Amino acid sequence: MGGSGGRHAIVLAAGAGSRLRDREPVKPLTPVGGRPLILHVLDTLAAAGARSATVVTGHAADAVARVLTDAPIPTEPCFNPLWADTPNGVSLLAARDRVWKGSFLCMADHLLAPELAQRLVAGAGAAELALAVDRRLGHPWVDEADVTRVRTSDGLIRAIGKGIAVYDCYDTG
Repeated sequence: MGGSGGRHAIVLAAGAGSRLRDREPVKPLTPVGGRPLILHVLDTLAAAGARSATVVTGHAADAVARVLTDAPIPTEPCFNPLWADTPNGVSLLAARDRVWKGSFLCMADHLLAPELAQRLVAGAGAAELALAVDRRLGHPWVDEADVTRVRTSDGLIRAIGKGIAVYDCYDTG
C-alpha cells in the first residue's frame, strides 16, 4: 500500500472497549447485522472513496487482524504497543508513516452512513483537516460523561476535548 492510487484510511481499533466489554470482549468485533463492527466501518470508508486502510490495533490485536481478511479494501494492521496506557492520539502516532495528504481517520466503533463520509470528503476541499461533528446536543445516545466535545466558530474548530466546558457539538470520531 502506498500514498497513491486513492485515499487511504487510518482506523483506530486499539482500545480495550470497556463500555461494551460485558457484551463483547473485543469492541471492533461486536456483531452488527451478523458482521463485525469494524467491517461495517471499512465498508463505509470504501464507499466514501478509501482504496486501502491501516487498522491500528492493541487489545486483542491478533483477533482484530484476522477479520481484516474480509475487508472490502486492502487492509493492514499496525500494532500500538502503548495502547493500554495512552489516549487515541498515540494510536495515530503508531501509524504516522501511513498517514498521507487526504487520509481518512476514524474510530473502529463509530458507525456512520456512507453518505456522511462522502459529504465530509467532498466538503473538505483544500482544507488540511476536516472533522465530522454532531450538533444534536443532548441526544439520548450520547454519553455526556465520555463524549469528546468540540467548540466551533466561523466554521473552524476552536477547541476539542472531553473536558471542555463550552462546546456546540460532539466529535463523531
